[in-house]
Amino acid sequence: MPSNETTIACQECGAPYKTIRSNTKYCRVCQLVRDMSYAYGRTKTCLICDKEYAPLAVKDPPFCGEHSPWGKRGHVEGTCAVSGVEGTLLHEDVRISLAVATDPEKRDLIIRALAKKQEENRKKFQREDAAAV
Repeated sequence: MPSNETTIACQECGAPYKTIRSNTKYCRVCQLVRDMSYAYGRTKTCLICDKEYAPLAVKDPPFCGEHSPWGKRGHVEGTCAVSGVEGTLLHEDVRISLAVATDPEKRDLIIRALAKKQEENRKKFQREDAAAV
């Protein structure tokens, strides 16, 4: 069966990004920086374990990284770059586990790391004209 996958150039950093959606404008790194910055400082309580967690985006389901059904769809398994633990990662380009990504204490660290990756992509793909988030 043929794939509807297309490759776009991220509007933020210029990195090539494969997507199926026709309205995608940003690579996964830039989209996470935007979403996590917008949801910065917000916390939710997991419906299963009552743990306070930091949502990746405002409309995230009310489940922490360990219980989120969000991680079951289209995400890769691997070793988290932050914790070194095997688990569900955010994306093949973003080697951070869902559990670490939703930890409120690690939010600043993750946003800084993603912003650094975003800046490296800007330099690599010559997108100096792209606006910073």
